[in-house]
Amino acid sequence: MNGLCLLRSCGLGVTAGFLRDGHLWALLLAGALLALAAGNAYPALFPAVPAAGAWLVGLALWQPLTEEIVFRGILQNALGDMTRHKGWHKLTTANLIQALAFALSHTIHHPPAWALAMMPTGLVFGYLRERHQHIGGAFLTHATWNLAYFWAVPTLLT
Repeated sequence: MNGLCLLRSCGLGVTAGFLRDGHLWALLLAGALLALAAGNAYPALFPAVPAAGAWLVGLALWQPLTEEIVFRGILQNALGDMTRHKGWHKLTTANLIQALAFALSHTIHHPPAWALAMMPTGLVFGYLRERHQHIGGAFLTHATWNLAYFWAVPTLLT
């Protein structure tokens, strides 16, 4: 397999057409508003981290890019190949498993309840990955939600 095929199979062959998808924009906006509301209503759920300058760029851009490549690009793609898109209703097995792995990975820096709340988030990102056949929409949504998450809680911006 050549390098370009490998990039595309991992969801990195992004095309601009996904930007015309109404589902993408609805999910992006709904999640950002939810992150802002949750941050203002439940600030104790958010861990205190220095989120200014370069650190904020990392949390809002590099972390989502890395997670999208690992969970939706590599893991979901590999699981999709193995499970042949079997699933429950419109949720594929690959999406369910990668979302669980995504949620479990958040137990490192978050309380268990907050990490568990990452399961539906992972399902949304996985849905966008499957819908667009690349991680572009998932990354854009993930980065926007992270930016809203860290902007919502003033104590995080220390």
